[in-house]
Amino acid sequence: MKFLKWFAAILVVLVIGVYVLAFTSFGNSIVGPIVEGKIKDATKLDVKLETFALDMSSIDIVLFLDQDNSIYVKGNYSLFAQSFDLNYKMALKKLASLETLTQTKLAGSFSTEGTVVGNRKLLTIEGKSDLAKSATTYHVELQEFNPTSIIAKIDNLDLSTLLSMVGQKQYASAQVDLDLNFKNIKPHQLDGDVKLLTTEGKLNTQVMKKDFQINIPETAFKMKLDAKLQGDDLIYSYILNSNLAKIGSKGKVVPEPLKLDTTYTLNVKELAVLNV
Repeated sequence: MKFLKWFAAILVVLVIGVYVLAFTSFGNSIVGPIVEGKIKDATKLDVKLETFALDMSSIDIVLFLDQDNSIYVKGNYSLFAQSFDLNYKMALKKLASLETLTQTKLAGSFSTEGTVVGNRKLLTIEGKSDLAKSATTYHVELQEFNPTSIIAKIDNLDLSTLLSMVGQKQYASAQVDLDLNFKNIKPHQLDGDVKLLTTEGKLNTQVMKKDFQINIPETAFKMKLDAKLQGDDLIYSYILNSNLAKIGSKGKVVPEPLKLDTTYTLNVKELAVLNV
C-alpha cells in the first residue's frame, strides 16, 4: 500500500511537471529556447522564435527564419480529440536566403495564408497564395493526415517569374491559368479534372541561342490542355498553337503498365520560317 502511495505521488508530480513545462507561460519560457535551438539545428538558419505560447487548447507561434522570412500559426486545438482550428501565414520575402533549408537555389518572394480545420479523420486546409504573381486559391482534404482531395485555381501566373523563382533560365514568358479539381487522389481511384490555359506566350530567342546554339525566329504561342483522371486512366486533349506550327494530340494514357491510345496532328504553317 505504501508503495502504491509513493507511485501515485510520483505520477502526480510528473503530470504536474509536464503540464507546467508544456502548457504554462513559465514552461513556455523554458521550452521555447529549446525548440528554437532544435529548429536552428534542423534548418541551419539563424531562426528566432519571436512568440511561443502554448496551453491546453490554444497555440500562438511567430517564427522568423531570418529577418526577411517568417511563419505564423495561431488558433485552437485539442490533444484528446486531435482536432484543429488554426490560422497560418507564411511570408517569405527573400527565398534566396533559404537555400540551406530548400537545398536548391530560389529567388523572389512567396506568401500564403489560410486555415486548418478539422480532426484526424478529416482535416481541411483552405488557403490563398501569390505564387509567381498569381491569384491562387487551394483546398486540400486529408484523412488520417493523408491527402485525399486537392482543388486549386491559379489565375494569371507569370511563367518567367516562376522560372526565375525556381532558379531556371527564362526560356519563355507567358500567362498561365490552371484549374485543378482532384476529388479523389487515392491510388487506382483517381477522379479529377485538369484544365491548363497558356496565353501571351513568347520564346526567349536570345537565351535559346546562347544555351543551345540554335536560331529560332520570333515565336508567339498559346496552348490548352484538358485532362480527366478516371481510376488508372488519363484522358486528355492538347493544343499548341504558334506562328510556326500547330500541334494537337488527344487520347488515353494508362501509366502502369504503360498503354497509349492517342492521336496527334502537326501543321507547320510556313516552312520558310524555320530556315533562319
